[in-house]
Amino acid sequence: MKNLKTIILIFGLLIMVGIGIYPPWVFQNADGKSTPMGYAPIWAPPEVKIEKNASIFGFKLEMEMGTMKANALDIWRLLIQEAIAAGITFGAAIVAGNTVGNKPEIES
Repeated sequence: MKNLKTIILIFGLLIMVGIGIYPPWVFQNADGKSTPMGYAPIWAPPEVKIEKNASIFGFKLEMEMGTMKANALDIWRLLIQEAIAAGITFGAAIVAGNTVGNKPEIES
C-alpha cells in the first residue's frame, strides 16, 4: 500500500527533524576535552551552574562559581542517532511495501 509507505516515510522524516532541532551538546575546554551537557534546543544551548560546597568546623559553605554553557554539538552522537532513525524508517517502509500488496494465492 503506497499510503502506508508514505506515512512511514513522513513520520520518520519528522522524527529526524526533531532529532536535529533537539541535539546533544558538549562543553569543550581549551585543551579539547569534551564534557557532555545533555540535550537542548538548537537555539538555546544547555547551561549548568557550577557550585562549590564545603564544611568547615560544622559550618556549611555554598558558593556559586558561575555557569558552564555548552559551546559545541556532539556531532558523532547526533550522526549516529540520525543514521539509526533513517535505517529504521527506510527499513519499515521497505517491509511495509513488500508485505501489504503481496497476498499468497490459494490453490484448489
